[in-house]
Amino acid sequence: MLGRLRDSDPQPAKSGKNAPKLTWKPIIRESSPSQPSQQPETIFENRLFQEQLIKAREATVPIEVVPGDAQKLPYPTNSFDSIVGTLVLCTIPDPAKALAEIHRVCKPEGTILIFEHVRLNHLVLGKIQDWLTPVWKRLCVGCHLNRNTLETVEQAGFRVVQTTSMCRELFLVIEARIK
Repeated sequence: MLGRLRDSDPQPAKSGKNAPKLTWKPIIRESSPSQPSQQPETIFENRLFQEQLIKAREATVPIEVVPGDAQKLPYPTNSFDSIVGTLVLCTIPDPAKALAEIHRVCKPEGTILIFEHVRLNHLVLGKIQDWLTPVWKRLCVGCHLNRNTLETVEQAGFRVVQTTSMCRELFLVIEARIK
């Protein structure tokens, strides 16, 4: 989710314990891809996109839903104060490329918040994730169970400010800023 923040906008966002109180510019826009190649490739993806539009309309904070490719974001450089990704880097074919795009569109003083499942640092369970990933990717729209997202974020030029692990380190919350 990408949000444009302004101090003068009246609607406060619920920002959680690790972020300051922020306000969101009221926007809801349903966009269409400009090229046919950007159309969803499967019925599932199309249905998922339609569900996202419905949720955006019903949300208590304004949300802009724009179809596209995280590896080529349709926004100018330094557009966003804050970027939030939840369970998305596991399905992107090239997460390093997506993080490079996030780096490009985030303002230099901006904050990146990421919530992802990651490969467990456990001899047996990590190997099980590695073994299951090829089948899991086919069943779950490209989801990789075994990515090292923290390392990928650091390699993409972000300074990790804080990490919090959940569910015995299966999930990771990463707060980062541009170096």
